[in-house]
Amino acid sequence: MLARRILIYGTVYNNANRIVASLASVAPLMPHKFYVVDNYSFDGTYEILRKHKNIEVTQMRCKRGKGRGMALKMLLKEARPDDYVLHIDFDVVYKQAYIDIVKKKAKSLCDNEIYFDFGELSTARTNQGLEWANLNAFEDVERCAAALEKGIRVYRMRAHGEEFWHKFWENEEVVGKKREARYEKNLLKTYLRFFVHVMDAERGGAYTHFSEFYNISGVRSPQHFLVYFFAFIAARLKGTYRHDKELDNPSFIEKRVTYIQE
Repeated sequence: MLARRILIYGTVYNNANRIVASLASVAPLMPHKFYVVDNYSFDGTYEILRKHKNIEVTQMRCKRGKGRGMALKMLLKEARPDDYVLHIDFDVVYKQAYIDIVKKKAKSLCDNEIYFDFGELSTARTNQGLEWANLNAFEDVERCAAALEKGIRVYRMRAHGEEFWHKFWENEEVVGKKREARYEKNLLKTYLRFFVHVMDAERGGAYTHFSEFYNISGVRSPQHFLVYFFAFIAARLKGTYRHDKELDNPSFIEKRVTYIQE
């Protein structure tokens, strides 16, 4: 049992087939309360959440980053300064290894520290003034860079490939256009959402040169090139969330983050 209360927040959309299992998987942490923003699910997700007494849920149409920010604000209104704060994805089922490492890191957690790879485990006090950007992609990268700019110590584990992370959780890996298709059945709207997703990746990553930005696509085709090129321009017109004068956000994180072992 953790020495302090743990409060969990996140966003959800049409996860009725996973939400119960996701909630059950973090039950060993004995959460005091959940704070959830539902993006107007129509598959019964919202109704499932409302049945739980220790879940505060509201509905709002928004990008993922804005939804997470709203859920965090709901949490901070009720939190004690030294409460543990954890962010989770409600389409993910967390394994015992995840529970164990969160409990382990919580024992030594201090203010002004964040364990980024494990639900951004931190204290409520640390989260005061640390916003989520209104983005649908790279919102976690932007927030990590923002935390580092504020002088918060961020801990990460070096990536070891998907197999390494699968020992901590199971999720339905849906990315790119397939993920955006969950939100829109209209093909044109799906492609528009994908364009916004790519644009937000540049806004959150704040890459200096188009070539660096295009490298993250992992796909080489004339269609992808055009999407990334115009999304790069659109992001520059709309504005990026850059947290270092010289480095893009991923490079800034790589330079400043503290890497740890399990």
